[in-house]
Amino acid sequence: MGHPVGALLAELAKTLFSQMGLNPVLLDNITNADYGALVPVTELPIHPAIATHFRLRFIGAEHRYTYFGEGRFTFEEYALRYMNFIWDPLLAEGFDAGNKRDFARSAELLEQALKVSLRSAHGHVFLSDIYMHLGQHDKAVDHAHRAVAIEPDNQKYLERVQRLGDIKH
Repeated sequence: MGHPVGALLAELAKTLFSQMGLNPVLLDNITNADYGALVPVTELPIHPAIATHFRLRFIGAEHRYTYFGEGRFTFEEYALRYMNFIWDPLLAEGFDAGNKRDFARSAELLEQALKVSLRSAHGHVFLSDIYMHLGQHDKAVDHAHRAVAIEPDNQKYLERVQRLGDIKH
């Protein structure tokens, strides 16, 4: 079951768009789509001055924000990437190929992309999954470990390394 606010927004969208005459089938496709598979998790940064003004203790000047699966960046780094439209198209293509189950192509693209997107723990985890699909357990374990090295506090990545260690090849 989804988040209650998400359900409320979906219901609001259905009501609004149905009153505008949108085809109900199209509306169902929009509200039930899994956008997480298409767009990697991204966090919106909070300017350090805003955090200071509102005494947001959970965030500091050096806090890092996830930027489209390419890594975690400080507010300044994130803002510069956004304003200069800096992104790694090979990483995006690698994710897309993997989502389309073209595992060999995905592995090839992600291996290239991760030489540039050095902070992409998400890219390493995704590539770990790809290598499991390709039956290359050692490479899958290696990339899972690389993700943990980048984000050592990420519990999901730690669990993945542990799970891969339990899988016999």
